Amino acid sequence: MVSSLLEIHHHLFEAREYEEAGAIVTPMVLFLYMQGLREMAKELLKKSIDSLESGDKYVAMENLASLLNAKGKWQEALDTHQECLEIFRNIDAKSQMASVIGQ
Repeated sequence: MVSSLLEIHHHLFEAREYEEAGAIVTPMVLFLYMQGLREMAKELLKKSIDSLESGDKYVAMENLASLLNAKGKWQEALDTHQECLEIFRNIDAKSQMASVIGQ
């Protein structure tokens, strides 16, 4: 199943359907993490961050920060959380700010 989703992601990304490709990444991250495929999850999240412009970009950033924190890279995780917090503060997105602070 994962290989099929990765293939779909690849084709969507190549077709520049970044939002749809990103929508596949978010639910796969936890599964990939549990399977020990942390680097693959990290790379998919970075691709999403680099290609998305909507709020999904910040969801990917938060997922990456959580992944980094779980790997013991707390300073990188903290920096990513701070970046998200500033963005949400600038657009007055209070529920997203609360989520970031909770992380």
